[in-house]
Amino acid sequence: MNVFMLHDGMMKLQGGSKNLKPESKLGGSENNEIGQLSSLRFRAATNMKFYLLWVIALIVFHKAQSRKVKFTKLECFELDKPFATIKKCQLKALSRYRSALFVHVALHQVPVNNVSVNARFFRKGSNGYRLFMYNNTLDFCAFLKNPNRFMFWKIVFTNLILPFSNINHTCPFDHDIICENLILDSEMFNLIPFADDEYMFSFKVGAYNHYKAEIRAYILVKEDKV
Repeated sequence: MNVFMLHDGMMKLQGGSKNLKPESKLGGSENNEIGQLSSLRFRAATNMKFYLLWVIALIVFHKAQSRKVKFTKLECFELDKPFATIKKCQLKALSRYRSALFVHVALHQVPVNNVSVNARFFRKGSNGYRLFMYNNTLDFCAFLKNPNRFMFWKIVFTNLILPFSNINHTCPFDHDIICENLILDSEMFNLIPFADDEYMFSFKVGAYNHYKAEIRAYILVKEDKV
C-alpha cells in the first residue's frame, strides 16, 4: 500500500499513516455498509432532512461573518493496486487561503459497474482526528442513475465534485477518474456552525464489496478578521 502525502504544496510518498489506518477488506460493520445499503439509507433517513436544510441554509441565507477555508493536506491510499492506482494526488497553493486539489485514479479492471462511497467528516482534537457529525455510505451507481432520491448527496456532488471531474455519467466506468482544480469556496462555509479549527474529509471508494482507494482531504476553517 502506498500513501501519497501532501503538505501545503509538497508531495512525498510514504508507507503508511499514523492516525487512521485504512482498511481494504470489508469486515464486520463495514461489510454491512456495502452489503446492506438499503438498510443504511433507512436508518439515515431521519438525518437527511437536517443535512438538507443545513445545505440549503448555506445557499439561501446571507453570511453572518466571513470565513476563510482552504485545503492544507491531501492523502491518497491505494488499497487494491491491481484494480486501481493513484497517478496524481496533489494540492497546488494559489494564495494564502486558496488551494486547488488534483487527483487522478487509474482503473485497471474496466468496466466498473458496482461502486459504493463512504464519506466521513472528522474534527481535530487533542488526541488526533475524531469522527464529527457525518458518516454515510452510498450506492454510487444508484445515485448517478437517480440523484433526486439522494438530495443531500446531489447538492454536494453537483456543487463540489461534478464541475471539476469527469464523473459526469452513470455507471459503468471504463476510464480513469480525474478531478482537477477543485477549489473550496469560502462562501459555502460562512454559515456552517463549526468553530475555527482543522477538519478532515475521508472518502473511501469501494467496488464489488471491497474498498479500492481512500482520499483524505484536510481543511482549515478560519474567521477572516480583515
